[in-house]
Amino acid sequence: MPDHIESPSVSIIIVNFNGIKFIESCLESVLNTDYPNFEVVFVDNASSDGSLELVREKFASKNKVKIVANKYGLGPAKGRNIGINESRGKYIAFLDNDTEVDKNWLKALVNVLKADDTIGAAQSKILLSDKKTIDTCGHYLSVTGFPYEIGTNEYDSGQYNSLIDIFGARSAAMFIRRDILDNIGYFDPDYFMHGEETDLSWRVWLNNYRVVYVPDSVVYHKKGGSLNTKSRYLIFYEGSKNCTKTLIKNLGLKRLLLILPMHILGWIVVSASLILKRRFNESIAIIRGLFWDLCNIKRILNDRKVIQHKRLSSDSKIMPIIMGNYNI
Repeated sequence: MPDHIESPSVSIIIVNFNGIKFIESCLESVLNTDYPNFEVVFVDNASSDGSLELVREKFASKNKVKIVANKYGLGPAKGRNIGINESRGKYIAFLDNDTEVDKNWLKALVNVLKADDTIGAAQSKILLSDKKTIDTCGHYLSVTGFPYEIGTNEYDSGQYNSLIDIFGARSAAMFIRRDILDNIGYFDPDYFMHGEETDLSWRVWLNNYRVVYVPDSVVYHKKGGSLNTKSRYLIFYEGSKNCTKTLIKNLGLKRLLLILPMHILGWIVVSASLILKRRFNESIAIIRGLFWDLCNIKRILNDRKVIQHKRLSSDSKIMPIIMGNYNI
């Protein structure tokens, strides 16, 4: 029996915005993946640096590559959603445009999810481009509702070489079953960037599936593939807006009333510290993000109603995992 029949289909979605420095090596690396049954859906978000033209010139003739050109810069979350709609795979993999992959990265992810139907999503071991320093092995949630990474900037000496449950998978190298996406919904389109994968991972847990870290799947991350001069402002604006919305949507009522005030206070403290450092634009960005949540609270509560109605796992069951075995 041919390998591609035995191996479930995978759609690899790569969203690009002005990533001309990285995208050629990214796609070449992905196309050298040692797995027989995958497609690449390249979604360009109205790049102006020639990266779309480069991809069309060098990769349009490849049978495995499908190019989707958006007319507007929709952001990573909406871009990935468009990629999902254009894809056909049983599994969906997300990569950033500034990544390169080990040839066995995809096989390791597929094998883990095939072997255990309680697993809904996974993340690769993400190393920095020096191939020695860890970028992230996943993330958990602090008691104040802020995500924190595992292993960041540590030298990779094998200390994270065990498959473990994690709260959230980073979209730089995230893997998920399509049937679960169809059930829980795609990335929240209100999240232009930052935190959208945390929200999606949380919904995987709420629907009684696990998110795991797969150390045998290795991806190298150069970082900064779509950053521009507005990115620092956007990180603070989208960070405060999206992190707060994620808590409101996904927490049970009891823990929401406990954690949300601490979370908002945390953002106010960060905003004040930025003022002391004379970083006024970034301080204002945080307040604007929180104000967005306030102005759109009705929409957020409607999203919460849908999520809470569909949830299959209680907070008491999953919070120890979400918070790295520290329960609240």
